[in-house]
Amino acid sequence: MCQMMHALGAGKGSGKPFWEHLTNARIEVLRAVRSLIDERIDHLEKKKTEKSEKKATPIAVE
Repeated sequence: MCQMMHALGAGKGSGKPFWEHLTNARIEVLRAVRSLIDERIDHLEKKKTEKSEKKATPIAVE
């Protein structure tokens, strides 16, 4: 893929709409990855909070 992009880069001036679209697509991919990371961080923080809220329950022993 990198070689293909490098080959296409030689003619950058002639396909300006193509490169604008490609740049926008790259931004969207990065935003998607960021949303996955943010979701995972939220999940881990929630899990950490739930663990700290758990307490032992006293059980009556006869």
